[in-house]
Amino acid sequence: FRCTVENKEKIMTKLIASANTTLACFGDVPIEFGLYHISGAVYRIADSLTLGNMLVVDASEGLLVVDAKIADCYPALYDLIYGHFKKPVKFMVMSHCHPDHVAGVTGMCVDKPVIIAHENTADYVACDQLLPVLHEPFPALPEEFRPTVLAQDKLTLWWGDETLTLRHMPGHTDGDLVIFAEAAKVVHTADLCTFGGFPYVGINAGGGVDIMLTALKAVADIIDDATIVSPGHGELRDKAGLLEYIDLLQDARDNVAAMLRQKATLTEIIAEGPTARIAATYTGVGPLTQALFEELLYLALIQNGF
Repeated sequence: FRCTVENKEKIMTKLIASANTTLACFGDVPIEFGLYHISGAVYRIADSLTLGNMLVVDASEGLLVVDAKIADCYPALYDLIYGHFKKPVKFMVMSHCHPDHVAGVTGMCVDKPVIIAHENTADYVACDQLLPVLHEPFPALPEEFRPTVLAQDKLTLWWGDETLTLRHMPGHTDGDLVIFAEAAKVVHTADLCTFGGFPYVGINAGGGVDIMLTALKAVADIIDDATIVSPGHGELRDKAGLLEYIDLLQDARDNVAAMLRQKATLTEIIAEGPTARIAATYTGVGPLTQALFEELLYLALIQNGF
């Protein structure tokens, strides 16, 4: 990999294969998937609509994938994976419970992978969910597509030449798993971190901005300057990019908190634009508008006692 001249925190990787389809759930909108080699046995699947990033870890006995995007991505996405690796998906790790990361597990039905998740995530996907602010409903996963191996604080997997450490680091939700690939020196933060847009704070699933910041700072303490950071949405970065992200999120949180101490209403907060630094740094990518992100920060801090 190499760093671009324009932004030394953005990691460029090699495109290995691609595929195109349309998503019926979005009115037959076209989408392109790209399979990229990151390092060692670890690959990334991104797409033109910036749905949740996936990781693929290759081994002689098959594949381990982290997350699965949405169900409408299949069978095109499965065909892309199998078409390149010519191996079944043996394991799938759910980084957390949100549908843009886990609903596509039904597309892996051909392989019937063992599904791993934190125990809190397993509880959420067994029930209908409604995402606050976005108001998106998500039905419970069918029983055969729910996790059967449940992580608690830490789970280590030895997969081919790679050692994967799954750490429970709540913040986006209370079921977040951060995946550390030790040989490849890759960390997948899932939606604790979204390089390129406003993050979603899962306030109905045990998430909050303060615990998100705590988790991100803990990730930064664990990794070194050579580690590649794979976010839930957006492009790869390095540790410097993660620290920049933490600074931006901390600034947004502190600005909203200061306005709440002055008894500002949500309307006044949105009018003031206290998250402008994120908007100026990351443009055009991500699931949220600035106003929706500010509403989530407002609700998260109110929930935290402001």
